[in-house]
Amino acid sequence: MSSYNAGTVSIANSDILIGTGTHWKDNKFGVAPAQTILIKVGNDFKLSAIKNINSDTELVLIDKFPYSVSNAEYFIQTSVPNTYSDAARKVTAQLKYTDELLFNLNKWMTESGVVYITTPEGKTIQLKSIDAMTSKIAELQKNSVSQDWVDSRFARGNVSYVDVSGTAPKIHFLPPDDKQSRGAFVIRANLSNDYQQSLEVYKRDANRDIIYSINFPMKSGTLATVDDVNVVNNYPVGAPIPWPSNYPPTSKNYLMCRGQEFDKSLFPNLAEAYPNGKLPDLRGEFIRGWDGSRGADPGRYCGTWQGDAIQELSGVLDGGNNIGLMTRPHDNTSGVFSEGDVRTMSYVTQNEISYAMRFDAFRVARTANETRPRNIAFNYIVRAV
Repeated sequence: MSSYNAGTVSIANSDILIGTGTHWKDNKFGVAPAQTILIKVGNDFKLSAIKNINSDTELVLIDKFPYSVSNAEYFIQTSVPNTYSDAARKVTAQLKYTDELLFNLNKWMTESGVVYITTPEGKTIQLKSIDAMTSKIAELQKNSVSQDWVDSRFARGNVSYVDVSGTAPKIHFLPPDDKQSRGAFVIRANLSNDYQQSLEVYKRDANRDIIYSINFPMKSGTLATVDDVNVVNNYPVGAPIPWPSNYPPTSKNYLMCRGQEFDKSLFPNLAEAYPNGKLPDLRGEFIRGWDGSRGADPGRYCGTWQGDAIQELSGVLDGGNNIGLMTRPHDNTSGVFSEGDVRTMSYVTQNEISYAMRFDAFRVARTANETRPRNIAFNYIVRAV
């Protein structure tokens, strides 16, 4: 038997032995796995064995060395190459590796979660156990379609098939094989050029002809439900709408009624309501129902303006020839005037003054420079599209 003890070693409660001035990988010295190593701890030598040689300056021991030493003496009992003792050492090392491999395989196949395995080089690695990988695969199958095959452009699964690239990538949704008469639904992206891209949803019949199609253009906005659309469509284009704000809605679909002209080519539906291309000026105005041959407001056309007015008031205050109060039968009243209480006649003296009669409505009612009902000020807007 021979030994190797060049340099010194250091270790601290570990299975990794670090050498200084050592050359353990140099084959001429015969250092190999399964050889016995003696490490000096204090005045004694402690026994261990080599599991693996990582480098000239690092060994892996078969077990954790329970002591701490620094730059200590050591001896490795080596064998002469190609001798019986060397063959026995190699067989022992191989059996050790095989035993560790079987042990790690058993852990990987029987334990759950993450399994920690130590390699012959002394490295610890993490592996998901068979049980953990099986669970992940089952979860993956549950949350995805069963794909027959996938390449860089095309995938096939329970949705029939999916084109994932190109100028018209799409997803096909097919019926069961025995219900082909139901046709199919398709979602397709139009990427044919740089300026006109869109998303399309369409229905195909059994002959693969498109029978229904909805196209989503390149614009931002909010999709509306049928109820939302019906509410908007129930208010005709051009019909004045009271609006409680100084400004119209942010949508470009509405215009204020301020007597302005509009582009009939941009708003053809609005032009049907206002053929002259001009909105009515409804600022400070009331809307009145058109007479329509009823006779309540004759001689007008729909959409014409009318100034303010009050119904004509008339009356007669006719004095007689007598001096003093009004008397019967010579004096007369009619219309807005009427007779008052009966008074006793007396003669006017030279010191008394006679007065003219005056009629002024503000003495008994609210008056202004126009005739109007009580009201609240709103803006009028119209749907333009």
